[in-house]
Amino acid sequence: MLFCAIFLYIVCSSYAYAVVVTIVGPLQIALSLLPAIAAGLIILLFVLWGLGICSLKQALTGAAATIVLFGIFLYWAEYIYPCKKSRPVFTSSNKASKQEKTTVGWPMFRGGTARRGSLPGSKNPTNGDPVWTFDQEDKTFFASPAVVGNRIYITSCNIGVFKDSGAIYCVDADTGDIVWKYVPDNFRATFSSPAVSGRYLVCGEGLHSTEDARLICLDISDEKNVRLLWEYRTISHVESSPCIYRDKVYAGAGEDGYYCLKLEPDAKGNPVMVWHAGGETYPDAETSPSAKGGKVYVGIGIGGKAVCCLDAETGREIWRTKTPYPVYSPPTVAEGKVFVGMGNGNLIQSAEEIKAGEIEKLKKKGTSDAKIAEAVKNLEPGGEVWCLDAETGDVEFKFKADRAVLGAVAAGEDRLYFGSRDGRLYCISYKGLYKGKKICTWKGHHPIVTSPALTRTHVYFITGQGTLYACTADTLSHVWDTSVGRGSFFISSPAVVRGHVYVGTDGTGLRCLGTK
Repeated sequence: MLFCAIFLYIVCSSYAYAVVVTIVGPLQIALSLLPAIAAGLIILLFVLWGLGICSLKQALTGAAATIVLFGIFLYWAEYIYPCKKSRPVFTSSNKASKQEKTTVGWPMFRGGTARRGSLPGSKNPTNGDPVWTFDQEDKTFFASPAVVGNRIYITSCNIGVFKDSGAIYCVDADTGDIVWKYVPDNFRATFSSPAVSGRYLVCGEGLHSTEDARLICLDISDEKNVRLLWEYRTISHVESSPCIYRDKVYAGAGEDGYYCLKLEPDAKGNPVMVWHAGGETYPDAETSPSAKGGKVYVGIGIGGKAVCCLDAETGREIWRTKTPYPVYSPPTVAEGKVFVGMGNGNLIQSAEEIKAGEIEKLKKKGTSDAKIAEAVKNLEPGGEVWCLDAETGDVEFKFKADRAVLGAVAAGEDRLYFGSRDGRLYCISYKGLYKGKKICTWKGHHPIVTSPALTRTHVYFITGQGTLYACTADTLSHVWDTSVGRGSFFISSPAVVRGHVYVGTDGTGLRCLGTK
């Protein structure tokens, strides 16, 4: 019986590792220990029997009760709880100020193809003083804010014990009051940032472990009656932030490749797919597409390692340029060039952690040491930024960093700005005799995995520790800094609009900082 209890411990422990979500918090860790606790209790019962403290009948009864209760728990967690459906929810508020009329949207990640995370003419915040915090409902926002007029659009991430939910929010940019909230049926915790153009808002659903995630399209023209236009279900996750271009939307769906759908549904209200670049050719489709001049630019992660250009109307591949690293950085398009970061590592894990995990998986499969060494030789730390010709995909220059460049590259008039997992913010030239050369760097003490926000005179960025920095754009001289929270994962990129910095946090809400 003691052998059976030990066997149960091993089986249960293996199951525990399988149910831990992608981003693990204290509650998830506690939950993952439950199988081990159950097995430990059974072992304890038989130890007590062996010491004569309880009878064999009592030990067997206690063990049987523990196994039955644990079996009921597993069945509920595996089959009953995931099948619970939430009905679509829409709520609006009268507290927010009147919506400003504007023709300027936020049609893709960071606002536009230059990926600046700001709007022309925005005043620079002169300090990092808190203005308001939106945390009345959800408190974790891994997505990046989309700012249109005096409205902020963002998705939330609510993870707890048996909890995986999110919502799409519209918040007053000046006051932090909620304007409206929409929760699609059974909407899960989400990383994808909204794309907003005219009356359309499109976002993805889910985190990296999510399967059958959806693309969601809302009609937001009436703030008192926001409605679902359509939803399209994929067979993977949609961490990619969509790109709205002309009358269509483009987005990546992980192992399901890249999609193009019409913004308007058909006569029956169903989504209309224009083309699908499948996962067999475009695996690990994680980047947020960029569209310009009738072309769509995307990256491919660990499964394909490439930058690709597709015809926006047909999905036909125009060119593909292979890279030495996975490409998770959203392509930036400016001045007829495509700028993209790459490297080993992701938003949560360093290159070393990914390598260690891969080695462990190979060892469990019985792979020889020689084959393991060959399999992981390309997983060492490193990163680069490439400049490619937008028409041909030819590489014009490469810039090396010590670690992965995961956020978008912000393109100024003649300079590029980007952060790296090596803790540095880089400023390099992309024009003239010195293109591809470093101009200056800012050295921090923590990885930078998000995208910088660039104005005409300043650059704003957040480190993995949750410190928001403001530096001058010409020399990267420090101007001010402030902490935005004490969470574990700061993967929301800041937006600078209306003289403020807006950024999501891990556990301390959507924050507005900086006074004009």
